[in-house]
Amino acid sequence: MLTEYQSKSGSINASDEAKVHLEGSITYEAQISSLKLQIATLNQRFEANHPALTTAQQQLSQLEGERARFSEHLPASEVKAVSLQRDAKVAEDIYVLLLNRVQELSVQKAGTGGNVHIVDAALRPSAPIKPKKFLIMSAAMILGLILGTGLVFLRHAMFKGIVDPDKVQRLAGEAGCGSEAHGA
Repeated sequence: MLTEYQSKSGSINASDEAKVHLEGSITYEAQISSLKLQIATLNQRFEANHPALTTAQQQLSQLEGERARFSEHLPASEVKAVSLQRDAKVAEDIYVLLLNRVQELSVQKAGTGGNVHIVDAALRPSAPIKPKKFLIMSAAMILGLILGTGLVFLRHAMFKGIVDPDKVQRLAGEAGCGSEAHGA
């Protein structure tokens, strides 16, 4: 559409004033679009008479007024050319943005694996979790009894003592006699 207009009007490049106007109008359009998005977000959160929403709407009307005054300074012959150039630039920017988004989504899709879904959201317990003293103490007592009994049986199995007292007397008697014999 821009090329058709340029061929009909016989102009190829816009003047410096038109280029400045084009850059300024693109800036105004970006600010207005951003503010409209902000107003839409505020509309979802607040009622119509909320101060934040009222302020944003006043800023929007002020920006639209400044954009209209800015457009008045451009010669009438270049208004349509600048408008078409602005539309072409905005369309190109949107196209590049969409291409980037498509590439991001394809990378993201390639990187995700499996079919994992969140079934339930995690919930925080209503009461804090505290140590269970009774459970800990009873488990410690049972474990202590088991280990103590096992240690007693192990010691008894490894260190067999003298069961017969006569054997002790015989061993002591032999040792006593043997030392006397050495002494004589």
